[in-house]
This record gives sequence, C-alpha cells and structure tokens, in this order.
Amino acid sequence: MPETSPGSKSDRSPIKPVTTREDLISLLAHASELEHGLACAYLFAAYSLKNDASEGGLNEVQAQMVRGWRRRLAQASVVRMSHLAQISNLLSAIGGAPHITRPTFSMPTSAASSEVGLTLEPFSQLTIDRLAAYERSDTAFVAPEQRSTVDAGQTRSGDAQASGNGGRLELFPIDYTTVKDIYDKIATGFRSIPVEELFIGPPEAQANPRLLNLGDQLIVVIDQASASAAIDRIVGRSEGAAPSDADAGSGVCDTIRTEYAAAVADAQQTGLPFEPVRSVGINPRTRLSEETAGSTRLVDPLTVAAAGLFNDAYDTLLLMLQRFFAHTEEADADLERLARSCLRLMNSVIRPLGEALMRMPADSASLPGRCAGPPFGDSGNVPELLHQASAWALIDERLWQCAVAATTLRSHTETDAGRAGLCHPGLGQWPLSRDQRRDPPDLVGRAHPGAATNGSLSLWQLGHQAVL
Repeated sequence: MPETSPGSKSDRSPIKPVTTREDLISLLAHASELEHGLACAYLFAAYSLKNDASEGGLNEVQAQMVRGWRRRLAQASVVRMSHLAQISNLLSAIGGAPHITRPTFSMPTSAASSEVGLTLEPFSQLTIDRLAAYERSDTAFVAPEQRSTVDAGQTRSGDAQASGNGGRLELFPIDYTTVKDIYDKIATGFRSIPVEELFIGPPEAQANPRLLNLGDQLIVVIDQASASAAIDRIVGRSEGAAPSDADAGSGVCDTIRTEYAAAVADAQQTGLPFEPVRSVGINPRTRLSEETAGSTRLVDPLTVAAAGLFNDAYDTLLLMLQRFFAHTEEADADLERLARSCLRLMNSVIRPLGEALMRMPADSASLPGRCAGPPFGDSGNVPELLHQASAWALIDERLWQCAVAATTLRSHTETDAGRAGLCHPGLGQWPLSRDQRRDPPDLVGRAHPGAATNGSLSLWQLGHQAVL
C-alpha cells in the first residue's frame, strides 16, 4: 500500500472530464480493481487476527474484542465487493464487460506506474491506518509524483487493451489521487457523453439485486439519473445511503484503531500479554517474479499445496462471478444458481481455507515461526467465455478439479494437515467416497457431462469436503 497518513491531503487539481466511452470503461475497470483489491486486503487483515484464547497471547475478554474486529473487517470487505457489483452494472449499462480480475498485490515498480499499490498485510496499527487512508475521500493514495501532466496533447494509450497487458484496461493520464477523485472523474463521463449514445447495454444484462441479497444497495443502471445514484451510493453521497456506504471502512478502521490503542495501553499498564495477531508474511506467493518483489514466498510443500488449492478455488469463484455479471443466455434460475454457488464457495471453501493458511508455515527453514496466509491468486487472468454451455462446462471442470485436489491433499497429508490446523471442526468428517471421487460433482445445480446422477456432489458437499 502507498505510504499515507490519516491527515495527508491530496493536491486537488482540476480533473479533466471523460468524453469517450473507451475512457469511461477503462476508468471503471480501474475502479473495479481498486475495490476488489481493498476487499482482499480487508479479508487478509481479518484472517490474520487470532480467533480465540487457545492460540495464546490473549485472555477470553481480549479474544472476544479481537473477534469483533475480525467481523468488522470482514463486513468492510463485503461492502467493497458490493461496490464491485455496482461498478459491474455501470459497465454493463454502457456496453462494457464487467471487470472481474485478481489484483496484483505489490508496491508499484516505479513512480510513474499507474498501478494502485495494494498489499496483503497482517493486522497492525500501520495496516489499519493505511486502510483508513484509502477510505477517506480527501486522503491521497496516489502520490503527487505519480500524477501525469494533463494537457491537450495527451490521450489514452491505444495499447492499453492489448492482451500483453493481462487484459487490464488503463487510463492515461492519471489526474486523480483519491478514491473520491476516481468516482468524481467517472461521474464526469456519465454527465459529458450524450445519453442517447452512452447507454447501449441491454437492461437485462444488469445484475439482479435480489439474487445477491443486496436489496436496494445495488442499483439497476439504465440512464443518467440511475448512474448518478449508483456512483453516489458507492461514495456515500445518496440521501438513503446506509452507514456502511459512507466511509464505511474508515469508520470501521477508526473504531478498531481506538480500541486497539486502548487495549495495548491497558496491557502495558497491567502487565498482561496482548498478542492478537498471528505471525504472517506480507503478500504470500507460491512463485515470485519481478512484479511481485517484496512478497513472501511459500516453500513448505503442504503449504504450497494448500495455497494452490486456495488459488484454484478463488480463481473459480472469480470465473463464476464473471459469468454472473456477464451472462448471455442464462435464465433467472441459472443466475440464481450461480449467485448461490458463489456464496457457498466463499463461505464453505475460501474462508476456512484462508483461515487455515494463516496457521501454516511459509518457509520452516528460512522463516521459522512465520505463517503463510491466503495468496488470493498468483496471476490476474480470468477467462471470458461467450457462450453459456462452454462457460458452465469450464466452471464444472474447475470445481471438480478443486474437489479432487482437496481429496488428494487430505488423503496424503491427513496427519500433517491436522497439526497445521487444516482439519477444521465440521469440515473433515465427510471424506469423498471412492465412487464420489470417480464421478464429477454437480456443483452449480447441473450434472457434469458424463456424471452419474446419483454420484454427483452438491457445492455444499464440496465446501465441506474441500478438506482443509
């Protein structure tokens, strides 16, 4: 994350209006990556906190307080993902494709980089300060030296959409420094581009709020007024915005920061231990490259296998989300299955496996005592498939591969997995039978091609058998 302080202010230079569809789509894609990255950063910080007094360094009263921090950080992550859903509706409304891709968690490689620097860091005073800084509408997260000079001669790079950029869209120049600046700039596009030219996306392409359990928190975008309301909802300007919409993360972080400072002071005064955070590395990776400098490489074989399973499951979750927001032939019943499956995969696989990785060694030889944490992927590519049949077949294959990998991991490392905290209560008591291992599971409410009906597994079963 960029080095920021709660009191730092941005250089509020005028923002150049967005006047083309391509630039607006590019900027919305950039905002999608930011929201997604923040959601992951909140989750990583939450997972790094101890769950109960049995982990040591906490008494029962302290553990209860720390669990409250975990819940608040997790809720802040949910708010960020709801922002991602809203951006997807904005993109669909103007003919763009939802931008669901894994963010890269590393510091910018140069001062001129247009990347928003985000890191996966364990809970600390500095981490909370940084997350709060991202949330404040008037706090800079892009350093002034990273801003490009805006003049009439500068235009959007025509190569920004090239496949060599990992499918990532970028807007040049950067003339914003805060989260609010990004959305203010997006709003100029919806005001500047003629309505009759801008809104070309079919209304049925919009995500149904009911299917995501978001209610009125997700706005269907069909015109300038609904687009403006959607942007206001994200930044917390709308009259009916819930408290979580207006600087939600900042409020959460400010509350936690106050409680954390008080707890540390109390521990110093009473002499009681207060160690709420697990020893976890920054930006865990199963492989490193120049782009991921400053990350923690995972070396222990069991940890690498578990991290690989996490990445595969997370990849599949993003693929399912991509299909939900960029559906084509799917009926409402199909979209409901996708939405329900995404929630189950997150709650039954991603969350418990992420928790388990927080207690597994990263590199026992070189980093004794240092744990791994969930990597949230090693690359940013999520395939975009046009037709429903091929997209759903790929989802089925991915989920089945995860089920096989999870079963293999358990069957070969059951003793070590238990010591590492992989066998969570309620998760390790449903081993896959021989027949179930042979027949691909029905994970999104449909039979995998060639699967025996009575041999299929539901996603719920996978979630409890993706043996951690």
